[in-house]
Amino acid sequence: MRALSVREPWAGLIASGQKTVEIRSRRTLYRGELLICASRGGGAVAIVDLFDCRRFVADDDERSGGVWTRHPECREHFAWCIRLVRRVSSDVIKGRLGFYDVPNDLIRAAGA
Repeated sequence: MRALSVREPWAGLIASGQKTVEIRSRRTLYRGELLICASRGGGAVAIVDLFDCRRFVADDDERSGGVWTRHPECREHFAWCIRLVRRVSSDVIKGRLGFYDVPNDLIRAAGA
């Protein structure tokens, strides 16, 4: 499964369903299941459905955790839209930069 690292507290907000947009500086063509890992020593926290990627708009600020409209450079960023959150837990799966693949046996062990 594809995985993506997200800093805390945002990884936890995604896992709780409160954050439905992840703001990134790059567009992605990937769609489908995505494992969310908490970066900096955290593990896997959720599996989500990444269903859209579009340019950031002001309304995305609330959905993304409320930090982006304070940064004027965010206008060049993209909103990665997520839904269908399933919580998982694994300290074995560690975060890394960019997209990366996680073996299915580790995903099953995380409770997915």
